[in-house]
Amino acid sequence: MSRPQDAIDAAALQCALQPRLSRPLQVLHLAETASTNRECQQRLEQDGGGERLWVICADRQTAGRGRRGRVWHSRRDDNLYCSIGLVRQLPAQTLGLLPLLTGVVLAERLRALGFDRLGLKWPNDLLADGRKLGGILIENRPLGGDRHALTIGFGINLRLDEQDHECIGQPAGCLSDLGIAPPRHQLLNELLKHLLPELAGFGAGHSDALLRRFAALDVHAGRTVRLVDGERQWRGRCLGVDEQGRLRVEIDGRERCFSAAEISLRGADGGGHAAA
Repeated sequence: MSRPQDAIDAAALQCALQPRLSRPLQVLHLAETASTNRECQQRLEQDGGGERLWVICADRQTAGRGRRGRVWHSRRDDNLYCSIGLVRQLPAQTLGLLPLLTGVVLAERLRALGFDRLGLKWPNDLLADGRKLGGILIENRPLGGDRHALTIGFGINLRLDEQDHECIGQPAGCLSDLGIAPPRHQLLNELLKHLLPELAGFGAGHSDALLRRFAALDVHAGRTVRLVDGERQWRGRCLGVDEQGRLRVEIDGRERCFSAAEISLRGADGGGHAAA
């Protein structure tokens, strides 16, 4: 399935990305792994809270994961499966903004490459024409004193076939549906050269600008949505996101805020599943 031009060269990526960063960077490419997030977490633990930035990408994941324990379909070797590991000192209340920051950077860069039908669904999905083509999973190990060992994983579908759609089991899209997908190595370099500096430099003072950037890409802003928590459901109008990354929804004339751990967001028609 993989094409020669899609091969990822970890050494070349490291050489291209390191000059943009103030921290030492280590890029690893694996033909197959259970989960790039799990690989990243192991490296962070071995580092013992050091300053190194990790980037781990794989051709295939055998146990790719999404939000709320869902499976991320990862059998193709011409899509992107990548995780970033770093230690940051951040107030706990800003951690909910990191999925938004990651999504915003990815969406902005993809739109700059010509994929302008792409938007974001809170908290961690990249959508095009209502179909999910990318997802983000952020995991955190608190180290004390507002220090966190963070793992930021993302997957982006470049190509899908009929068998892929059957396995995924929900409306899914890919970049090749929207235009000509760039070579995988080239795309990964373009995304990481913007994403790594923003993740390393993000702080509480950047939240207002981030919320404006997210609002410009939010596919549900101002629309009626359904919120699902097990057997409970609510309907309301999406008002955007607050400074902690929580979803703001007007329900029965009153604004309520929900964290990503509390609910799944669906479109009013039942679409827009939250799996990631």
